Order: sequence, then C-alpha cells, then structure tokens
Amino acid sequence: MRLIQRSSSPCLRESHVNCSGLKINEALRHKLHLHLRLAQTALVGKPGYFTALHQGECGGIDRYSPLPAPRTKNTTYTLTMFRRIQEAREVIQTSEGHVNLNRNLNSIERELKAILTPHQSDKICGIVCYGLGQLSCSRIARYQCALLLILQDHFQAPTEVYDPAFSVVDAEVLEDLSINVLNRNEEGKRRVVGTTLFFLPHCGKELNNNLLWANWNASSLPLCVIVGNSFSAIVQNVPTRILKEHYRFIYHAQDMFRELPLTALVDCDDVFNDMSIHIPCHRMLHKCSEFWSVCSYGCNHGSFIVGTMTECHPWLTCDDIRHLDIGELIGFGAVKHVYQTSWQSITMAIAFLNNKEYKEDFLYGIKILKQIGSRRHVIQLLGFCEEAPVVLTEYHPLGSSLNVEKIVRDTDNTHNLRHRFQLCIDYVEY
Repeated sequence: MRLIQRSSSPCLRESHVNCSGLKINEALRHKLHLHLRLAQTALVGKPGYFTALHQGECGGIDRYSPLPAPRTKNTTYTLTMFRRIQEAREVIQTSEGHVNLNRNLNSIERELKAILTPHQSDKICGIVCYGLGQLSCSRIARYQCALLLILQDHFQAPTEVYDPAFSVVDAEVLEDLSINVLNRNEEGKRRVVGTTLFFLPHCGKELNNNLLWANWNASSLPLCVIVGNSFSAIVQNVPTRILKEHYRFIYHAQDMFRELPLTALVDCDDVFNDMSIHIPCHRMLHKCSEFWSVCSYGCNHGSFIVGTMTECHPWLTCDDIRHLDIGELIGFGAVKHVYQTSWQSITMAIAFLNNKEYKEDFLYGIKILKQIGSRRHVIQLLGFCEEAPVVLTEYHPLGSSLNVEKIVRDTDNTHNLRHRFQLCIDYVEY
C-alpha cells in the first residue's frame, strides 16, 4: 500500500553546530559563512534557480519562485533551502502562538508520567516523521520543516524521516543535517519500543489509522504522541459508517488522546490548520482487554490477526491446512461439519464439506468471507483450500449465533436487557 500523504508536508532535523540559529554539521558551517550572502544576492533572476522576485503570501517568506531540484548536488542550492527554512522558523518563533506551543510541549512528558507505568519512561526517545514533501517546491513544506526543527530542539531526540517523493537532493540535504532518511516505506506501521513522537503533517487518514493499528494495545499506545491532523475533526467530518469500515482505529482512539491545537503560529490558514498535538490521556487506562481485542481487526486484504498475534499473517493455504491436527467436533449442519483445531498455539475452527451436493454453496461462502475481509461483526477468515474444500475461521467458544437466546438468558439478569439492546445495535450498525 502506498503511503498516503500530502506532498507539501516536509521537515528537517537539526544536528550539531549552531550557525545563524540553524543547527548543521561542521562541514556545512564554513560553506554557510562563505556563501550565504552570495546565495541571497547573485542568484536573483538567474535562470534555473529563481525565475522571479515577488512578495510571498506569508510574511514575505516565499520571496522567490520554487527551486527546480538539480540532478546533482549543488552547494548554493542547498544553502538557499537552509536559509528559507530558517526564515520560516523565525516566523514561528516570533508568532503569537509560540508561547502556547512551548507550554504545550512542556506538558507532554508531565502528562505522560501520570499514565505510564513505573518501568515506562516519559521522556521522548525518538521522533519519526512521515509524509514529507520536497523542500524546494512548497512554502507550506518549509514551515512544517521549521516546526520539526523546533520539536527536535525541544526534545533533543534522534529523528527519522521518510517520503517516497524525496529527490536525490532532498535526501542529501537531510543527510547533511544528520537526519536518518529511511529507505523503506513503513506505511506508518512503526511499532514503538519507547516513548515516541510521530510528526505526520497533513498526512492522510490511512497513515494515521495504520500507526494506531500497529500500536493497538494497552502498553504501546500510551507511548505514542502524535502531531498531525486532529482526530476529533476527522471523526466530526467523516460519516460514522465510513470511519468504522475504513478508519476504525481513529474512530475508537479519538477520545483517548487530549488534543492541543496548533494555532497562531503562521498567519496563513493552510499551514497548520486542523493540526493538533495528541497526548495519551487517562481514558486509555479504563479500557478493558475486550476493547483492545474487539477493535484489533485491521489487516490488509488477504491476511489476518487473531488471538495473541502481534503481526498480520497471510491466509493459510492448502499446504498449511494439511498439517493441522483436527480436534473435537464443535458443530454440524446440512452443509458442513466444524471441528476445533490449532495453529501456532492459537485455537481455530475448521469446517469440512459433508455433502457434495452443497459444494457450490460451500465455495460461495468462502468467496463471501474473502470479499468481506476483517469486520467486527463477521467471523474472520483465517485460511481456506478450495480443492478439499475446507475453510478455516476464528474460534468463538460460545459457538453458533443459534445459541444467542440461551446465552443471553443465562447471563446475569442485571445485564440481560443491556446485552439485548447492544445486539440490536450491532446488527443495525453492520
């Protein structure tokens, strides 16, 4: 799956030596001193770099037209990008919202300390950025890059970045700034090992949903601080049916983060509009284990995750199924017999056709499960073999839905009515 993102959302990471407020490495420090004025004056109007001199839309920052990236490394071109990013950073640091931004950043580790366990550190140990555009082509990109530099300075944490749109020159600039440019598209599925700040400036809902899915458990999600599009705004603006079907993790997560909006940092509305700092809050602590498992469906089509699994696995094939040990009979009907089995210590249900006259119906059932994929209210397909034919699904200890009346009747009377209403709601939602 391709990374979903807006191409105009880049950032850089600062490193070792401070020069005119922008941290760069030692080798570039001398080049900046020698060539900065040349880059500011001699190139105005020069074909191939600046085509016109004009006043920018945001405080005069974008004084020149976009730079077409050269095919080979160009020192002057690189220095010009550094200067533009630094100008954007100065605008943010002198803005009305900068004081509030600092206050919010200072509150992150304090709020994390209140919900993390004693063995979990509240200190941000890394920053990961997805969805970065080309610095030379976008005014918005340079402002968002400047914000990342501010985040990097504040937390003093190593930073990694990725964008499939990076040019060779973009990657070289980032490497010169001692940033680790990832060479693989993680699709947002980074599993945290420590408290991590994710910077996803104006990235798509798919990327945010993938990030939440990858850390969807009671121990990992509290370690994720996310700076990106407001979850509450997404939930408010996207139909509930679409959210539950395609972005279920955003839907369920929006009340588990405290949102601190990014406001008044830049005069233009299109730079940080609808973006917030998302800090895990105490509501995460009140979610039961059933909540995390019920919402855990999120694999791409053709794969599954169930039980204690931490990663999605492709549907099991005929070869996989042949090596399974068949257990006790747990159900039967006119079309199939269902037995209990296990794969990698995970209990599953396996169904065999018991009447050849119904083979077409049996195969049609497999087809429907393949098309539906992972849904909360539909039994999950784990594998199949159309040759046999046989189908493998997740195992539910309460058995068939034919038993629902007995199950509800045997439940504690104080919850009987609530259970019945919830069953009705689940049915209508599906």
